[in-house]
Formats: sequence, structure tokens, C-alpha cells
Amino acid sequence: MEINWTEIIIVLVNALIVPFVILLIKKLDKLMDAKIGMIEDAGVRDYVSELKDDAMVAVSTAVKETTQTYVDNIKGTEGWNAETQKIAFEKSYARFFDLMKTYSKEELDDILGDVNAWVTAEIEKVVGYTR
Repeated sequence: MEINWTEIIIVLVNALIVPFVILLIKKLDKLMDAKIGMIEDAGVRDYVSELKDDAMVAVSTAVKETTQTYVDNIKGTEGWNAETQKIAFEKSYARFFDLMKTYSKEELDDILGDVNAWVTAEIEKVVGYTR
């Protein structure tokens, strides 16, 4: 019997790294909320808070849609592997930006920090919750 190292690595990542990332994201979310609360201009504070809320909903929606239209069809089969997981991530990532197209990339970067890193971490968090 041959050892499938890819499967072992995936299990280890899911068991060790994903919970750590989820905890880190929770801490960053609290920090972001605290910084939003420090904005003196109520209009700006409301706009920043709305953008953050919209971004959180967009991530959740993107992952849900990807799960319903792609993941559910192949998960649990031999076709579910590291490559198809990467494709699922890319679909969620692209869908997030489609849902957030009313905001410019600069606005997203200004408020969320590195929006690419933020989206990646948030997708991992949502996927971790749904496992």
C-alpha cells in the first residue's frame, strides 16, 4: 500500500493551520472594529463599517455559491483533490470581487488592508466554519 502524502498534508493543514488562521482572523476583525469605532466623522465611520459588512457578506456568499455550484458535485469523489480545492478557492475569490465591484480596489485596500490577503483569509475562515 502506497502512502498518499498529499492527503496527509491536506489533513494536517486542515487540522493544524486552519484553526489557527480562524483565530487570527477573529482577532484582526476585533482590531478592525476597534479602529472603525475610533473614526471621528460619523459619515466616514458608517461608510467604512458598511464596506466591511458588505465584504463579509460577499465572502460568505461567494463561498456558498461555489459550494452549491462546484464543490457539492465533486466533494467525496476521487475528483476532489488539491487541484479542485484550488479551483474552488479561485472561483470564490473571483466571485467576491464580482460582488464587490461597486467599490474600487483602492477603497478595499484602504479599509481592509491588503485586500487580497484579507479575502484569502476570510475565504479560509468561511470554509473552515462549513467543514
